Amino acid sequence: LDSLLANDESIASSTELGKISLRKVSKSNANSWLSEFYNDTSSSSITFTKLGDLFNDTDNILIQTMLTNGSLFGFADTEHKSVAAHSMAVGLTFYKNGEELLVRDSPGSVIVRIPMNPEGNLPPFTSGTLDGSPMKLSDPVVAVDGTVVHQQLMMIGFEIGKEDVSFSFQIKPDDLSTKPQYLVVARFVSPPDLSKVKDNWGLIWALVPPSLSAYDDQSITAVEREANFTFFISNVDFAMRKKEALNATKGQSIGASTLKTLWVGFRQLSKEEVNLDWETLPMPYPFVGQINTTIKYRGFTTTCNFLQKKSTKWSTKGCVVDRGTTSLTTICVCDHLTTFGAGWLIPPNRIDFNYVFKNIQFERNATLYATEIAIAIIFLLLLIWARRMDNRDIQKLGITPLAENNPADEYLYEVIVRTGMRRGAGTTSTVCIQVNGERGGTAPFTLRDPHRKVLQRGNVDRFLLAAARPLGELKFLRLWHDNSGKGDGASWYCDFVSIVDLQTKMKYNFIVEKWLAVEEGDGLVSLPICCVGVLLCGISRE
Repeated sequence: LDSLLANDESIASSTELGKISLRKVSKSNANSWLSEFYNDTSSSSITFTKLGDLFNDTDNILIQTMLTNGSLFGFADTEHKSVAAHSMAVGLTFYKNGEELLVRDSPGSVIVRIPMNPEGNLPPFTSGTLDGSPMKLSDPVVAVDGTVVHQQLMMIGFEIGKEDVSFSFQIKPDDLSTKPQYLVVARFVSPPDLSKVKDNWGLIWALVPPSLSAYDDQSITAVEREANFTFFISNVDFAMRKKEALNATKGQSIGASTLKTLWVGFRQLSKEEVNLDWETLPMPYPFVGQINTTIKYRGFTTTCNFLQKKSTKWSTKGCVVDRGTTSLTTICVCDHLTTFGAGWLIPPNRIDFNYVFKNIQFERNATLYATEIAIAIIFLLLLIWARRMDNRDIQKLGITPLAENNPADEYLYEVIVRTGMRRGAGTTSTVCIQVNGERGGTAPFTLRDPHRKVLQRGNVDRFLLAAARPLGELKFLRLWHDNSGKGDGASWYCDFVSIVDLQTKMKYNFIVEKWLAVEEGDGLVSLPICCVGVLLCGISRE
């Protein structure tokens, strides 16, 4: 085609799905043609900054440009990488002497602007509460050493399984007339704590908007205005900070869900806070007052994908999501040329209920609809049953203060008792416990709850025990009951007892795995149980 086209002549095709063009231009007109093609029907663009490295001033350039719906490349989607249905796909290829010129390993030379279809489903802004009321900071608490601990940030967790994505957290103030400014701080795995200087690993922070002048500049576009109210983490920083967090928490027992969580905290700045020197994040943070949170927020991830020509699959290698990315436009900075698309939150397929209801034809599908109605009724019955079971489970939640607790005693222990799963393991007898440590012991306490049954088969019951003073390292405890239960309820099989010192967070485990029963096991209803740690030191149970 190079020989068939005159200079500044092109062949083009356009449909509802997009358009493609092949044009022959001189080197001096290449960038102007690219701008004309992409800006003609959308806000997309591709800028190639190293055109001079490919062509001489006298060369004629054959340029293939493409702009289509991202859904056209659904065949390239994989489980881990895909292009959002409302993303456009942008492509650019250069030819010289009939052969394609490969552009690769040229960092920062390709800048791609990929628009999103405004009719696509954007994540909604939310207030963060079920009833839509403003979020509030928790009240300060007093630590064991007497210091007052304040929560300085509103905290939100986002579970993100991927590592090659960028993250955007957008703020929408309810009242722009007050010109509010916000401090946003993020960290992976563990929520950011501004009160601890030594706990500042992995922090990512910014002011949103960066300057109060963002409220007064009437010349900026909607995209620029949205960027001013966006806290942004590029895919490079995202992967680096997540790796840093995983290294900092190595060796700790952390669940898989927590390892995927990005914590974002924010607070509205007071007049005094706005005037701080924000070259660095002040640690410990000097302000602890309650803040105005009349805002809505949303968070979403974005990727810059390119189409690999050999495997025809999407990849993100060599592309960085730029700071200017918003919900309407994704900006990619890449080191190669190919076809690009933006990965985003993918909306579920919609069901056309108008079509469904117009074509029900019940008389022709009686068996099908009867089956569906029967399934719906069974589901409804199971839902009612499950709801009742949930209500019973709710009653089991929480910790029960023991009746014998003295209100003057302030040293607290959490007692966790697990009843076995054996047949008849639960009891209705009155069960008592007495705890002993290296500094003394407690009086007997009765394990009971006035509002629900405890120590039933398979139950894990939690009790709050108050002591007059610290017991030190716990050594052993004694369990017994009065065998007053009726029938099978007289005996009790206990799996284990765990006691947590709520001041030091130390946990002591006592393995029981025995019957406390007259007719079972060794016939005893009273047992001394040593702490597992003591047992490891060679002290026998007897």
